[in-house]
Amino acid sequence: MEQTKQYDLFRKYFWYWFRELGLTNWTVLYFVKKDKQEPNTPTATINYELEARACWIYFYGSDFKHSEEDISTLAFHEVLHLLLADCETKCIVEHSVISVLINYFDKKGLFKQGLNG
Repeated sequence: MEQTKQYDLFRKYFWYWFRELGLTNWTVLYFVKKDKQEPNTPTATINYELEARACWIYFYGSDFKHSEEDISTLAFHEVLHLLLADCETKCIVEHSVISVLINYFDKKGLFKQGLNG
């Protein structure tokens, strides 16, 4: 899947999970599509200002052939950072919780349903 299509799908799934989890108290300031510059650059990242409840998302894309399910999972991962922002946990703990939630949703097939599921 080409990077532009990955970006478009990522945006759709990001907004889907954002609304599904009821994160309406956050403002998404902007999405930024960037070219992947380093081999170990993540496919997407999210930064936020907790007190302002504002965030911005960077999407770097990938040369890897991501499925639509992969893109949905990636968007869900980034949205979970907002959900857990109030926890003020260490990054490693936050990613442990995210991994548990992604595994649960994956087992339930929720990423395979697509936007119309």
